[in-house]
Amino acid sequence: MKILHCADIHLDSVMESNLSPEQAKERKRELLIGFADMLRYGAEHDARAVLIAGDLFDGASCAKRTRTYVLDLMRQYPEIDFYYLSGNNDEGEVGFTDTKTPLPGNLHIFTDGWQEYRIDNVSIFGCIDPAAKETYDALLPKADRVNIVMLHGQVGGEINLGRLRDKNIDYLALGHIHQYSEGELDNRGRYAYSGCLEGRGFDETGMKGFVLLDVADKLSYTFIPFSLRSIERVELDVSGLQEG
Repeated sequence: MKILHCADIHLDSVMESNLSPEQAKERKRELLIGFADMLRYGAEHDARAVLIAGDLFDGASCAKRTRTYVLDLMRQYPEIDFYYLSGNNDEGEVGFTDTKTPLPGNLHIFTDGWQEYRIDNVSIFGCIDPAAKETYDALLPKADRVNIVMLHGQVGGEINLGRLRDKNIDYLALGHIHQYSEGELDNRGRYAYSGCLEGRGFDETGMKGFVLLDVADKLSYTFIPFSLRSIERVELDVSGLQEG
């Protein structure tokens, strides 16, 4: 079973601090194109699910038409289930509160407290408030299942890795940090930030993308570089140049 893990798409981000209005408009369009292309990639690789670990939208700047477009995209892939966990920049608890379009049946939304969704032998858990101590006590995945947990926040801040150890977690799908990173959770599980899908400013350098999970007898994963543009930092030696 193939599963995509993405986060921090920030659709409709303004991006006008270092770009002209025309350039910002083009980059906003590219964010939508990149998201649509990722879903197409998932369908072409027989992905069973897409995990969206927060900040799909960029707060109040996200237009209703963009949210409606996202819902229409999800309807185009009825064979894929979408698991959506809102982040600190998503407006409202579910991110789709201002759309009058009915939500597609393959969209599954995490709200208060832990919720568990199941696909075959895989359990997908999510909670929008990882800071409370009670949150960790209430998470009880079963040892005989493949367990994926979705959270949005900062490791060492809202997210306490120590309280997630030895809970039968195979993969902790994180959002909030815009650079891909991963590490060991415990003897059984790993954690990863997928990073953002596109760098939106000159502080978000390097290749961006998403994580492709492969669930067979064991769970494995690979970072997939996928950005339309890559922002790079180039150092220039200007010593010896004269002003003129």
